[in-house]
Amino acid sequence: MDLLESLRSEEGRVERMHGSSLQGSSSSRSLHRSKSQRLCDDRKMHRFTVQHLNKKKLSAYYHDLYHTLLNVPAYRFLFLFISCYLVMFTVFACFYMMQPKHCVSNVQKFSHALWFSVHTAATIGYGHQSPDPDCLMVNLGILTEVLTSALMQAALFGLVFARFATPSKIGSTIKFSSCMVCHQNADGKHVLAFRLANLRHHQLLRPQVSMLMVRKVLLNEEETETDYVYHHLKVETVAGESTVWVGLPSILIHVVDESSAFQKVAHNLVELEDSEVEFVILLDGIDEMTSTAMQARHSYSPEDIRWNHRFVGILNRGVHGALQVNYAQFDATVPCEPFSHHVSLT
Repeated sequence: MDLLESLRSEEGRVERMHGSSLQGSSSSRSLHRSKSQRLCDDRKMHRFTVQHLNKKKLSAYYHDLYHTLLNVPAYRFLFLFISCYLVMFTVFACFYMMQPKHCVSNVQKFSHALWFSVHTAATIGYGHQSPDPDCLMVNLGILTEVLTSALMQAALFGLVFARFATPSKIGSTIKFSSCMVCHQNADGKHVLAFRLANLRHHQLLRPQVSMLMVRKVLLNEEETETDYVYHHLKVETVAGESTVWVGLPSILIHVVDESSAFQKVAHNLVELEDSEVEFVILLDGIDEMTSTAMQARHSYSPEDIRWNHRFVGILNRGVHGALQVNYAQFDATVPCEPFSHHVSLT
């Protein structure tokens, strides 16, 4: 049977089976699949959702504190940023409170000492409060606080800049289609296709697109041990070019031929879903403005594939002759007209 027809008929059978609310192993598998998370989370800057259990998390993160602080959520970083300054101000305020009263003028209670600590760390300049130059301990404390404040500012502001300049945010301006399509091309071969575009006007240097097919495999007959393996699927443009240019939106395809790992597992839709097949798209490149390496990610499941559909055209000439991209139709597809010849892949 033709691959495309078998998958489409299987898709209709699964939908009817789920719609009739049948009980059994198939419905339990469907419930399990509905709870599965994508490998790439679009809501979290396309981060991978793999959870790591039973690892020495704290010790590993402490050894690489810089990247740990770069990757913590924004609200935690803001909390740490404010807490560092508050702790420093408080510690030195306690130190000033323990000194003789004549060493720091007009410090009668803790709030006065805290205000003096803030003035010292920020080098605002002393007004009605000032240290006595004859008090050695106070002056050493002031020197220590100034140096601590300078080091803390350099470290924290460096982290703030690095978080703003992280390459993961560059990847958020790479747009992937919300679905994939599977159809026959002019040569009668089945292809998996998706669309991507660069939303920015400046270019991405040396872009490389990779497509991985991740699937579950059973390690024993009892189905108690599983593993996940991935296969590289060859990606090319519609014109057959292996080099991608993101100056214009591109439709990239994978030809499902005898050498394709997808053809070997694409027997029917149920097996695809039971194997938890997922297609991970990776776009690597260099941002020409900052010379920073970046990677954009997206993933598709078999549910995202529109069988026997193709993407509609979104490029047209404007009034002044410039090419225009209609992103309102970026995810739009239309059914393909059947070709006169028939090619069986199985």
